[in-house]
Amino acid sequence: MLLGSQEVRGWYSGTAADSEDGLNFSLLQEVHSMNEVYKLEQFKEGYERMMSGKARFRVVMTME
Repeated sequence: MLLGSQEVRGWYSGTAADSEDGLNFSLLQEVHSMNEVYKLEQFKEGYERMMSGKARFRVVMTME
């Protein structure tokens, strides 16, 4: 990612208290996100799937 001019982006949404309330609600209601998980070695594949709009769920990279 560093040498390939790629970056990871995010955005601010709500306050810390809002985030904590949302996490507590999800724990109480046993809400879980649906993810497409890619190993770091599969970064390009996962990124392209996300950017193409073909990802059905949230794309997540793992470092395992």
